Amino acid sequence: DDVSKIFMVIAAFGFLLSGIYALRYMGHSERRGSFYSFFLLSLGALMGMDLSANLITMYLFFEMITLLSMPMVLHDRTPAAVRAALKYLFYSIAGAFLALCAIFFLSRYADTLEFIPGGSLRDPAGHETLLRVVIFLGVVGFGAKAGMYPLHGWLPDAHPAAPAPASAVLSGIIAKAGVLAIIRVVFFSVGADVVRGTWVQTAWLSLALLTVLMGSMMAFREQQFKKRLAYSSISQISYILVGLFFLTPEAAYGGLVREGAAAARLAVEEDPTLRHTGSYGSAIEVIDARASKGSALAWLCDRLGISREQSVAFGDSPNDLEMIRAAGDGVAVGNACEALLTEADHVTATNAESGFATYLEGLLGR
Repeated sequence: DDVSKIFMVIAAFGFLLSGIYALRYMGHSERRGSFYSFFLLSLGALMGMDLSANLITMYLFFEMITLLSMPMVLHDRTPAAVRAALKYLFYSIAGAFLALCAIFFLSRYADTLEFIPGGSLRDPAGHETLLRVVIFLGVVGFGAKAGMYPLHGWLPDAHPAAPAPASAVLSGIIAKAGVLAIIRVVFFSVGADVVRGTWVQTAWLSLALLTVLMGSMMAFREQQFKKRLAYSSISQISYILVGLFFLTPEAAYGGLVREGAAAARLAVEEDPTLRHTGSYGSAIEVIDARASKGSALAWLCDRLGISREQSVAFGDSPNDLEMIRAAGDGVAVGNACEALLTEADHVTATNAESGFATYLEGLLGR
């Protein structure tokens, strides 16, 4: 299906680039043959997981990915590499154990373990709470591979210990196996409707958002470059998880294909009490649907006892649009976004050309 195609393309392209780099990077390593073997075996396990049609097959390949990629972390055989490899193995086994428990329960309450869009879970007949707890823990378990809190601790150690080509595929590709597993469980086995609006969804979103914040802050504080990349990977993958955990097709698409702010925009559009705007392309401001700079301008005019026809507003970004419309004289600088240039009463010079000051001086007769 399309989900498999997306992850197969990502895996193939990522491993291709890392493999080309590895030819030179590992050229003088005495154990390069071992590295290449486990490198290609890990790619094979990833492809097997991408093509899996049921939970059992997916779980077996999920475990194979751990066992086949761990030797790449162990490659240098230094004490730090041994510790990092064991930590990676223990965290992965802990997560896989939680995931396996969830599969056992799903085999009891699902019509089939085959992947079916919308899921195949039957009425749990009074065991709703227990089933939700198990589903929650199963996703947390699969989330270990994606670096989701609280099973994220392996990535910052495995990253610096592994050779650079292995480090690249661990954070950029192998960690995505956790994302794929979560998609298959939530959207193709359980069904999003089962957990939408429950404490399970709230808890997943909270963990994903906490991971985004924690990963970003740890990356900011970290001095070692490869560890900083590891924390950044933890944060960026969790943006995808945030989109998935909104449990809507639009947000899931945003998380997978467009990621980051786009996922949040698509999710916010599903809530009539919220709206989004921004000051530049990659930024998103989520606010109450009733709030805007235009309403703020109206409030200020009322507070000062002046009419809006006497007000002047300057802007350059999408979040200035309502203010420009509300003002008696809405002015856009020359480098403003297209929508603002269309709506403005006047257009002045660009920011770089001091357009604001130029227009204001003309207005004041200076």
